[in-house]
Amino acid sequence: MKKTDLAYIAGIIDGEGCIRITIDGSHYRHSRMYISVASTDQWLIQYLRMAFDGHIYSKHLEHRKASWEWVLGGESALIFLQAILPYLHLKRPQAEIAIQFQERKIKYRNQHHGIGCPKTDKIWAIEQAESILLSKMKQAKI
Repeated sequence: MKKTDLAYIAGIIDGEGCIRITIDGSHYRHSRMYISVASTDQWLIQYLRMAFDGHIYSKHLEHRKASWEWVLGGESALIFLQAILPYLHLKRPQAEIAIQFQERKIKYRNQHHGIGCPKTDKIWAIEQAESILLSKMKQAKI
């Protein structure tokens, strides 16, 4: 993909994107990193899907304009963030945290031979802290 396209997409993420880490506190300690963009411009959402894969969800509420949401998660989201990182401004700190989260998750999985390995208390605490930090940064618009 051209640098100008990556810069354009980074601008979309800076303005309309959401970078988050979800935490499921159940016995299995699931966590996942997501990126999403919601818009009433279906073309924009389709463009992101065609360029980077992911999923599209539509919302059609009565008395409101239809909207669509593009969602990308896990390792695909990592690759996406690494590609646009040099062009991000407002959400660069959030992207750096999300990249660090996903890279550590992959490294841990590779060291422990698979996805089903339980997380240590230390790893789980770090993931929870990163999730909270991203949430607070979003609220503060950092």
